[in-house]
Amino acid sequence: MQYYVYAHTETGNFRENNEDTLVVGEKIIINGSESISCDAPFIAGVCDGVGGENGGEIASFFVAKRLSECNKMGVSELKDEISVIHCDLVDYGNENNEYFGLQTTMCCLKVSENGRLYCLNSGDSRLYLYKSKKARQISKDHSYVMELLEKGEITEAELKTHPQKNVITSSVGNPYKPPEIDVSVVSESFCEDCVVILCSDGVSDFVGEREIEAAMELDITFDEKIKALSQLALERGSTDNVSVIGVKLN
Repeated sequence: MQYYVYAHTETGNFRENNEDTLVVGEKIIINGSESISCDAPFIAGVCDGVGGENGGEIASFFVAKRLSECNKMGVSELKDEISVIHCDLVDYGNENNEYFGLQTTMCCLKVSENGRLYCLNSGDSRLYLYKSKKARQISKDHSYVMELLEKGEITEAELKTHPQKNVITSSVGNPYKPPEIDVSVVSESFCEDCVVILCSDGVSDFVGEREIEAAMELDITFDEKIKALSQLALERGSTDNVSVIGVKLN
């Protein structure tokens, strides 16, 4: 079974550089768009360098590059390898003082050899599954506001406008604590009407499940539908880098 992947990343309207890095199979994308056909097993993922930290773009590239070497790994092995990558990134920061504390989020789709789909994530980059004309977030945000929501201290509506909504509680490369790595089953198999969407928070802060559903119904090409999500985020005022990946059957 072959899969079609469209990936787009750009600096956006306000940032001077792009701290996002995308990985699709063995391909690394640091700017612009790529259309790629993949055979299982493979990985597609978004790494978003933690804003305000030293070397965010270096951290995201470091992790994406290492993930590109893990396509044939099983899910358990991949989760263990992400912990190894974290330790190696911490070591890199310790050995290069100007980059101490470099960190990145990580959210990836793992398509196994038998076609089963998994999500592995740390931080607040997201994975959505669009199926039967409905979109649903699969990944869980590791963020301060999500902790408040789970404790019942804020509501869903307050979560979206909270002044600390972009404070994350887990990342790859944090020198003070290991990352929390969530593993979720996205789907037992990929069906004809399935689309997996991965994106950085520069997109997900402004585009949600309803917008994904609307985009997928537009009478335009698949590539245009995926890129439209990043463009909508920019039109709505995103001040961050914007990155989005769409995956479907070829």
